[in-house]
Amino acid sequence: MNKIDDISFRGENEFYFSATSNNEKVYYEKSYFDLYYESFLRSVSYRDNCYSCRYAKIDRVSDLTIGDYWGLDKSSLHKPYLGRVSEILVNTAKGKALLDKAGDYLHTEQASLKVAIDHNEQLSHPSDFPADRNVFVEAFKGDFIKASYKTAIGKRIKKVIMKKRLKRLLKGFKSSK
Repeated sequence: MNKIDDISFRGENEFYFSATSNNEKVYYEKSYFDLYYESFLRSVSYRDNCYSCRYAKIDRVSDLTIGDYWGLDKSSLHKPYLGRVSEILVNTAKGKALLDKAGDYLHTEQASLKVAIDHNEQLSHPSDFPADRNVFVEAFKGDFIKASYKTAIGKRIKKVIMKKRLKRLLKGFKSSK
């Protein structure tokens, strides 16, 4: 097994699960076709307390809240930027002092809190409890893959994997004629 040097979960315009070893991709799959990532994005594999999280609101107990700034219109930025943009919410005076101290190392701009809230449910309410959550939990006996395949997500992905394998098999069969 290769040592994994880097894991990435998204590109500029898409979600994917990618693992790199020695600057070479050893795994790459779009989120829609990856059991782990799709289960995560659809809230199926969360801990039970995520569905009743008392911190999933704008009022936080932390000094800073850092995350992806979903929904930001980058053309509104004062300094053009093509990469992903993070949001930093300052929750306390200590957080403001920390951000001010890091100011020389960061480019920051004030932006709309409403946009941040509208595009990140974790700033307004806990994760929704998905229909397949109980199916996943009941099937989970220490084997994530088997439990995932019991869910609608897993069944869909399994079908896609089987189609890909069949396509490769048929392609190999045709080329050997």
